[in-house]
Amino acid sequence: THTHTHTHTGTSNIVFSNGLLDPWAAGGAMDNISASVIALLLPSGAHHSDFMFSNAADGADVVAARRVHRQHMRQWVREYDGGSRQNH
Repeated sequence: THTHTHTHTGTSNIVFSNGLLDPWAAGGAMDNISASVIALLLPSGAHHSDFMFSNAADGADVVAARRVHRQHMRQWVREYDGGSRQNH
């Protein structure tokens, strides 16, 4: 499995989500690279299924991925807001 670790050195605040029904998934980041660059594997997910509108047919993994995306984005905004207020 290729983890893309070498291509994301020095990056932060990325959630890679890989729908395993997506033919492109094999080229995705399959392992967490750091605490803020993480990989989600969605066995029932297809290409961008976690970015589509909610649907009653969504698998639990897709629903959970959306929750993880929201949690991380909120955390990153809080961290940015806290840092930018301290710097001004």
